[in-house]
Amino acid sequence: MIVLLIVGVFVLWLILTGLTTTNAIILVGSPIVTFIFMFGDTSKTFFQGIVFVYLVHPFDVGDLCIIDEKMLEVVTIGVWKTTFSKVETREEVIYPNSDLANKTIINHKTEFDWNDYLDIYVGSTDNDEINTLKQKIEE
Repeated sequence: MIVLLIVGVFVLWLILTGLTTTNAIILVGSPIVTFIFMFGDTSKTFFQGIVFVYLVHPFDVGDLCIIDEKMLEVVTIGVWKTTFSKVETREEVIYPNSDLANKTIINHKTEFDWNDYLDIYVGSTDNDEINTLKQKIEE
């Protein structure tokens, strides 16, 4: 935005001082406007993909996700698209990241620390149950 503001002020300065005419600005400005129309949507999609992958980051490779009521495994994540594999049929499904940004994604992480979720209430169990649990943990 700062670069655009500087360029705009510079062009306005050239017009006000009389160093250039509006014909010269039209000659220089028309290719710029053409470039913006040609690559504006591509640039917007690319920027949305970068924001989705690196800032939102709703899943990692290998995670199991539910999208559109289908259980999918994340295969690859790119800036433009993300590739999934259907759990039942192993069929490959490709979603553009711009579509994923507007969908509800339920993520079932495949790698997390199980120790964070282990609750054992020792006061309500007898010694036989405690020994059985110890054996299961050691295995």
